[in-house]
Amino acid sequence: MELGKTKSLRCNININDQEIQAVIDTGAAANVISKPLLDKLDLEIQKKSNATFTLANGEKQASLGKAIIEIETEDWNIPIKVDVIDSKRKELILEMPMLHELRGKIDIDKGKMILTINDEEIELPIYHQLAQPVQNKEIDEETDEEIDEYH
Repeated sequence: MELGKTKSLRCNININDQEIQAVIDTGAAANVISKPLLDKLDLEIQKKSNATFTLANGEKQASLGKAIIEIETEDWNIPIKVDVIDSKRKELILEMPMLHELRGKIDIDKGKMILTINDEEIELPIYHQLAQPVQNKEIDEETDEEIDEYH
């Protein structure tokens, strides 16, 4: 039995002088921010987008538009293009192409992500959260009773 097999990799970043939690998703094809988080950061949609996203639950959702956010570090402001989606959650998802462009390195053991700008390395602390276990029900062929199994 394995509990909490799936993990969510996150980092705290500053945008508009506010610390927010971002999800680092190496499988995502675009940076995405929810409309409530965009509003909280006092930012606006700047242009239209034709993008449609498939969410983790399989639901498809059209982008409301594009915006630019700036990740603030001690020495740098890093502009990031994001698609805005309608969601109740206040969430920012950072995607693989952005990490590739910034030569991102993720060191889970040391709890940090390193981005490189003009040959200068910027370290951001990262952490992971265990996902809730998913319960599957199986039937014991001999007794016809349900078996609870967590993955």
